[in-house]
Amino acid sequence: MFFYLDMMDKLRAHGFRISNDYEPQLSGSAQNLFTTWQSAIKKLATGFSAQTAESSTCISESVLNTAEYTDRFPHHIIECSEESEKGSTKRKATPATCLHLYPQLKSSQLTDESVFYFIQSRCRRKESKAWEPPFVLSAFTMAEIVVLGSEKPIKTARDSLRQSAQEMFRANNMPVKIDSANDAFFLGENSGARYMQKLKDLKHEFLVAIDNSNIPVASINLHQDYFGRRFNITDSAGEPCWSACLAFGIERIVSCDILQNE
Repeated sequence: MFFYLDMMDKLRAHGFRISNDYEPQLSGSAQNLFTTWQSAIKKLATGFSAQTAESSTCISESVLNTAEYTDRFPHHIIECSEESEKGSTKRKATPATCLHLYPQLKSSQLTDESVFYFIQSRCRRKESKAWEPPFVLSAFTMAEIVVLGSEKPIKTARDSLRQSAQEMFRANNMPVKIDSANDAFFLGENSGARYMQKLKDLKHEFLVAIDNSNIPVASINLHQDYFGRRFNITDSAGEPCWSACLAFGIERIVSCDILQNE
């Protein structure tokens, strides 16, 4: 309890506050750190010649249904309203940024062995457990580098992204360790899905040591041909494309940066 109160005091002193709805509100040095880390991630994406894809804080239910996200994670879904000239439209809050990319490529064929995209949005979702400030919040900014293509180039790209991300954290004085995980966001949470994720080594997390805990600040997921099949995206040979994503939770990185350097 004392560590938690001390931790929250340190964060508030740097302009990292959390609303009554468990949403991060940044100002001062915390906002400056957000900008710094966002720039570092964009620079990383530029190194892979990533194209910038469009995103939004809301997403259509049909996209979540096509991705089978609604079936696998119904408890994550939050209602979302989007204002336009035509008025307010009821949609769903974006639970994972990369879900905006696949419908933009729906029913298309890639001409290169691999193609990279950078995409960022504000995400909101309900978690399986209670929100736990400052690391598990109801809203957060997720920046992603997504790569799509043929199986072998995607596996190679996944490894390159993982190494480059580790080097980026090191260059910005945030030591991380990488460990495998079993909660890939696209396969569900039952014990069978978790076992297969672990067995196939589909997800790795970048962990930062805070007190006696390892806090995940980023993850890299190998989707195999999951999204290629569901959105009918094919590789240059006409087969369902493979994909992988490197995802960063920017507010969580900022909170760890503050706490590590106090």
